[in-house]
Amino acid sequence: MLLYFLATVPAIFFGIINLTLLIPLLEVLFNQASDAATLATLTKPTFGMSLHYLKFLFAYHFTQIIDAYGRISALYFVCILMLVAVLLANMFRYLAERVVADLRVNLVYNLRKELFDHITQLHLGYFTAQHRGDIMARVTSDVQEVEHMTAYTLRAFLKEPATLVGFFTVLLYLSPQLTWLALLLLLIVGGSVTALAHKLFQETVQSQTSLGRLMHLLEETLHGMQLVKSFAARP
Repeated sequence: MLLYFLATVPAIFFGIINLTLLIPLLEVLFNQASDAATLATLTKPTFGMSLHYLKFLFAYHFTQIIDAYGRISALYFVCILMLVAVLLANMFRYLAERVVADLRVNLVYNLRKELFDHITQLHLGYFTAQHRGDIMARVTSDVQEVEHMTAYTLRAFLKEPATLVGFFTVLLYLSPQLTWLALLLLLIVGGSVTALAHKLFQETVQSQTSLGRLMHLLEETLHGMQLVKSFAARP
């Protein structure tokens, strides 16, 4: 989880940079910036841990490049910078997915191994009361559900909250009114998704129960097929 988080945060950071670079690019390149903003780019801003500092720092260096090399060279510079940001974002996103893939493989291996060892140590009465198809479903499909849920949990509790916090921080800086509107719409959509997820959970339980019955029927049919055909009970 720590490796996944360390790979996800840079991916989100460079993804946000791709969007924020467009603002000073359009303002300075097409002369849409106000006089106060243009004057602000002529002096290097003082250091500070804020989006305001990062914006004016980029605008300052961008203005210096325009004065020294012209607007076309400045455009090439920003395009290359955005391309590098996209490549870095995708690289860290790929590393995060590799971490999730390794986690899922190890989880499935360890869970099935421990489940198999546990089943082999159960008393005889357990196998009399339980269908073999249900036991097989626990080892196969149920473990796969745990695998998928683990990957979903990592994204739901690490990646998605960090992404929301990062993007809403930038949106709140750009336009507080539109940000609150987006939050309102997000709450409405979130409530609908929650209600749908509850219904899907109930149907998933029924689906897994039906799958256990199906595997039991299939296992019993194949297990007894040799005996049935030996006595010519079925062609």
